[in-house]
Amino acid sequence: MKNVVNKYWYIFVGFLLLILGLMAHSVRTEALVKKRTAQLQASLKQREKLQVQAAKTEEALGKLQRLGTVSQISSLFAHELRQPLNAIRCYAYSLLKQTMKAGSNLDKEKFASGLEEINEQAQRADEIIQKVRDYVKDKSKDLTQVDLDQILRKTIESFSLGHPDCEIQVQTIPAKVLGDPLEIELIISNLIKNAYEASVGKKTEPQVYLKGERKSGNFQIEVWDNGPQLSEEQLSGISNSSGSTKADGLGLGLSIVKTFVERHGGTLIYGRSPLGGLLVSFNLRLVNGEKGNGS
Repeated sequence: MKNVVNKYWYIFVGFLLLILGLMAHSVRTEALVKKRTAQLQASLKQREKLQVQAAKTEEALGKLQRLGTVSQISSLFAHELRQPLNAIRCYAYSLLKQTMKAGSNLDKEKFASGLEEINEQAQRADEIIQKVRDYVKDKSKDLTQVDLDQILRKTIESFSLGHPDCEIQVQTIPAKVLGDPLEIELIISNLIKNAYEASVGKKTEPQVYLKGERKSGNFQIEVWDNGPQLSEEQLSGISNSSGSTKADGLGLGLSIVKTFVERHGGTLIYGRSPLGGLLVSFNLRLVNGEKGNGS
């Protein structure tokens, strides 16, 4: 045995070194695995942390964007509140005059009609305020079936009450669309207002034109005026920035109108009117069963 060991000692030493090497490699590999595992765990924790931070940042940016939109919408609604409040004032003054003149011969039917109008305008003002609150709380309502003809008549009557010098020519057909009644009313009201203000100051009386028709499965509404002709540069500027055609305008109205139209799945389109001024159009989705004319 001794002779075998003396003769093959290098084999035994090599085998021992191999075992020690394997043991060392095993220990080293285990240490590297533990280190790599720790690194991966740290990386995953860092990734999760970054994801949480990214989500918080996105939420914060969303809030800032919403607050910016709310600020613009609040400015628009503050302006819109003037219409129902002005209507309430006019109806109240009219009723007061009737009361003072009629005495005991007061026409109860007309008086009741005036009170109904006041109540309706007060409800509209309340809806406008509630809409601002909904935007602040980021509450969006589902689109419902809307009688567009009824909204058009209501909007035009309300606008004409405060702008008796404006002639509004309407060419449309009854239709039911999907949307938010108040937002659609505000879209149309502001387009009419912008068209009116663009035509004020001309030698002729201001005229606003509104056309509605079924088109390619949707309902298209166009609004234009008899205001001054726009240059290519002005038209391009409006199309690219949703700006205002008025010298002192900030473009706020069209900016919010664009937001409302897009919320309804449509696009605000700017073009040249038959009279050379600005023509603004947008589409609303027809209720199922309402067919477009395919034009």
